[in-house]
Amino acid sequence: MEALAICKTEGMLFATNDVIARRFGQDQGVQVISLQAILRGIWQSGLRRKAEVRELLEQIRKADNLEVAPEVEIEIFGEGEE
Repeated sequence: MEALAICKTEGMLFATNDVIARRFGQDQGVQVISLQAILRGIWQSGLRRKAEVRELLEQIRKADNLEVAPEVEIEIFGEGEE
């Protein structure tokens, strides 16, 4: 909540992988971006290859003990794309 308050006050973008926090931020008028959108943007822009982003996601999973549903991976990497 503190991060959302700062983002709202300062007009900053709020990045999160928490769906509830994302919805709340949007309801409060904060510009919000998901982890999925960030990761997808990294490989789509050519900043990193898709395989590198997969490795990054794996590192995030381990560091944060994050569960990533298959539909979230599809959102990040696209269905059947490689």
